Amino acid sequence: MFNRQNKSKTLHQFKYHRSLWLNVIITLGVAIMIFLIFLFAGFKGDITGFYCIGSDIKCSPLLEKQNVRVVQGNGNDGQLFLSLALDPLLLNPATKDALGGNPYYRAKRIMFPVLGYIFGSGNPQMIIYSLAIINFIGLVFLVIMASCWLKQHFKPLKWALVILAIPSIWTILSMSTSEIYCILFSLSALYFFRKNNTFLTIVFLTVAIFTRETAVFAFLAILLQVIFKKNYHYIFYLIIPFILFALWNIYLNNVINDGVANSAFFEIISVPFVGIFQKILSFFSNPTFSINYFFDLGCFILLMLVAFTGATTAWKNFKEIPEIAIMLFTNMLLLVMFAKKILGDSFDYLRVGGEVYFYSFIILPWASRFVKIILIVASVVISLGYIIGFCLNT
Repeated sequence: MFNRQNKSKTLHQFKYHRSLWLNVIITLGVAIMIFLIFLFAGFKGDITGFYCIGSDIKCSPLLEKQNVRVVQGNGNDGQLFLSLALDPLLLNPATKDALGGNPYYRAKRIMFPVLGYIFGSGNPQMIIYSLAIINFIGLVFLVIMASCWLKQHFKPLKWALVILAIPSIWTILSMSTSEIYCILFSLSALYFFRKNNTFLTIVFLTVAIFTRETAVFAFLAILLQVIFKKNYHYIFYLIIPFILFALWNIYLNNVINDGVANSAFFEIISVPFVGIFQKILSFFSNPTFSINYFFDLGCFILLMLVAFTGATTAWKNFKEIPEIAIMLFTNMLLLVMFAKKILGDSFDYLRVGGEVYFYSFIILPWASRFVKIILIVASVVISLGYIIGFCLNT
C-alpha cells in the first residue's frame, strides 16, 4: 500500500513537471518568434524601436551619442523606462528632462528599469537590449507562475498557456512597458501568501509596488483575507513595502526637487463609465469603416466581454479564488473609471487593460466551455491582427 502511494505521488510529480516544462518550452518558443518578428519585420533590426522614442520628448543624455529610431510625437512609456534604466538613481540632471512632463510620477515605477540596468550591467549599449529582452523573459516567468497558481487550485497547467492569447501581452512587449512584471510580482505575492510564506510574500509585494501603482490591489487582496481570518499581526508585515516605497519617494523629492508631486494617474481617470460611454458614442458619431476602425471596435468589444465574463466567473467562484476575484474587481473598477484619453486609442487601453485580461483569463478553467472558446478564439484573432498590423505600420 505504501509503495503504491509513493508510485502514485511520483507519477503525479512527473506529470506536473512535464506539463510545466512543456509550458515553458512553448512560451519560450512563441516569445522568441514574436521578438524576432517585432525586431526585424517591425523595427528593421533596430532594437531601439521597442521603446517608441518620440520626437517631442528629450532623449536620455546617455543616448545622445547613439543612433536611435525616433517616431513623430510624444512616443510612449517605453522611452521613459529606457531613460530610467540608463540612470535609475537620476544622477545625471538631464535625465529628469527625459522623463516627460511628470518625472516624479515616472520615477516611482523604478523596478522594471532597475532590472534592465542590472541585466545590462550598467552599460548603456547593453541596457538598450536588456530592457526589451527581459520583458519577453518576464512572459516566460509569468506563465510559470500562472502554472504554479493553477496547480495550487488543482487545475490543469495547460490553462496557463491562454496567457499567450491575450492581445495586451503583445502590446506591452512591443512597447517595452512594465505591466507584465507588475502582474508577475503581484501574482507571486498572492501565490506565496496562500503557501504561508511571509518572507516571499512581502518581497514580491514590495517589488510589485515599486513596479507599478496598480500593485496596491495585491496588497488589498491580501489585507482583506488577513482581516477576514483575523490574522491581525500580519498587517505589520504588509506595512514594510510602503515604508520602503516612502523612502524612495523621499529620495525622489530630494533629487527632482521641482515642487511637483502630483500623480499623472489622476489625469487618466474620470467619473465611472463616462469614458466608456464616450468611447461607445465615438463609434457612432464618426464611423470611418476603415481597418483601424474595425480593429478598434473589435478590441473594445472584446475587452468589455472579457471584463464581464471574468467578473461573472470570479463572483460565482469567489470562495475558491478570493485573491484573484479581488484583483479582478479592483482592476475593473479602475477600467470603468478610465477617461477618454486612455480609451481613445486601442494601443493604450489594450496595454493598461492588461491586468483585467490576465485575471479574467487565469480563471478560465472555472468558466463554461462556450465562454472559453469565444474568448480564446477572439483574443487570438485580435492578437494576430495587432502583431501583423503593428509590423506593417511601424
